[in-house]
Amino acid sequence: MKVSDIKDYAITSSYSGKSEISDDTLMMYLNIEYHKLANTIKNEVKNDFFYDKFTTDLKASQNEYSFETSGGTKVGIDKILSVEIKENESRRILKYSNNTNYNQPLDHLEKYWNWFYDIKDSSIFIYPTPSLDVTDGLLVQALVTLQDLSLWDEEELVFPWHTELRSWHYLLWVGMRQHIFQEQGMQNETDKAINDYERDLMKLKLYLKNR
Repeated sequence: MKVSDIKDYAITSSYSGKSEISDDTLMMYLNIEYHKLANTIKNEVKNDFFYDKFTTDLKASQNEYSFETSGGTKVGIDKILSVEIKENESRRILKYSNNTNYNQPLDHLEKYWNWFYDIKDSSIFIYPTPSLDVTDGLLVQALVTLQDLSLWDEEELVFPWHTELRSWHYLLWVGMRQHIFQEQGMQNETDKAINDYERDLMKLKLYLKNR
């Protein structure tokens, strides 16, 4: 289903005339449901949906490496799965640990501590600090955020690279209906729309766990 089809069907299945709710508002509802569904799949189905890997150069005397933050038109890192560094053409997988666990000054961790990484805000911190420049020396496997959908996006941009979700695009308009009914003050219909969505969402989670 193209994004415009999802939007139109949300309208026709919720007794709403096309002029009653603006396209901007409908797209806001659609993207709320789009990201909510993606997060449900990540958190409850797992199986590393919406995965990517990123590389950057290691820099001598630099232990902080910032990663892409997400935006409506930009994919960003959502959850880090693993961090690797390259040493002498071989790679080392770093363990994750909070740098406050060791009760050690930062400069001591940066100079002498065994290899680990920490995450603060939108940065990865590597301990000890790398001593050499290494091209593509840092490799991060991660789950990523999704860009917002726009009204004129084609079907291929709805959950890109996930053909197993194609037959479940309809869940987006099912989810939109609760917002449309709520806006119109139709509480009984809102409650039913929520129940319809939860029922079909359960079917999707069972389906994806067997992929």
